[in-house]
Amino acid sequence: MTRMQIGLEPPYLLVKPGVSEEDFYRLADEDSDWEYLDGRIIMHSPASNRHEDLFSFLMTLLRGYLDERGTGIVRGSRYPMRLDAKWSPEPDILVITEARFERLTERRLERPADLVVEIVSESDPTLDYREKLPRYREAGIPEIWFVDRFRKKCFGKHRPSEAIVPKRFRPVACLRVWSRASGSKFPGSGKAIFRRRSPVFVRF
Repeated sequence: MTRMQIGLEPPYLLVKPGVSEEDFYRLADEDSDWEYLDGRIIMHSPASNRHEDLFSFLMTLLRGYLDERGTGIVRGSRYPMRLDAKWSPEPDILVITEARFERLTERRLERPADLVVEIVSESDPTLDYREKLPRYREAGIPEIWFVDRFRKKCFGKHRPSEAIVPKRFRPVACLRVWSRASGSKFPGSGKAIFRRRSPVFVRF
């Protein structure tokens, strides 16, 4: 029997529908590059150098800030956040505060994090807006950051009484520092804006 082989050039997105939560966690391990969205396994193409640069910068910044204060911990993109039996997304960065440490288990976070950061994927730049953002809002996550280098925008939504990170560390300010450090023109100049009742896109 001849087996057909298909070569895929990144960026790409592979979707396997009709997968049970039990099967997802049985198949997944710490090296698996997929997540569980609405009963489907979603596999992304490998992250680009630019994506990893942004991820490393924000991860280091948040971890340093929280470690110094002892108020929370940071996890990366291989740690699922279980929202319900059909949703275990893996945001690029999760922040869990001390008050919710009991949600941490060996393999996943049980229930929502306090802060999620998504660096918009090259494999499908609209996936995060189309599917993840509405589900994060529904889950009541107090603080959400979306970093979109394709549209050159940052998106921030937070509840003022529950904000995890002070204003100077929110995405636009963070990325300005990253921009200066890397010599990149993204994101350039702009002003961080966060409103109390509605999320806002910040254009550069």
